Amino acid sequence: MKLFRRLNYRALFKGVLAGVLTWAAGVVPAAVWVLIDDAPATDVSRYLAVLFWFAVFVAGVRAGEKSRAGGVHGAWVGMLMGLGVLLLRGVLAPSSMDLLSVLSFQAMAMLIGTAGGTCGHNLALAARNRSARGQARLPNTP
Repeated sequence: MKLFRRLNYRALFKGVLAGVLTWAAGVVPAAVWVLIDDAPATDVSRYLAVLFWFAVFVAGVRAGEKSRAGGVHGAWVGMLMGLGVLLLRGVLAPSSMDLLSVLSFQAMAMLIGTAGGTCGHNLALAARNRSARGQARLPNTP
């Protein structure tokens, strides 16, 4: 299939790695917060959800800047990270796995990854254009 042959697997790996490292860097302070503050773990759930979506966006940006099709690679990275979380969720809380929540979670992960991949690709193009012109100013500035 052409779709799999055109994927840059190195970009996917770097994107997933960046997302996992971003997520891990945010989970450590959350764990310390729960341990030090004696707060119930449910207080941290919203923070962890926002942290995961941010990590998916960062993963998409990293995959998008390393590939030629940023949105596609961002979607793949979002799907892979979403599958990882769904596997973990299936092991820890299988009763919360209804079809609608799984599909909406995966769709959201792919959309956020696509947005990140598009942003990363555009940032990489802008950096290449800026370095090719040898200037660091905006195009419409005098």
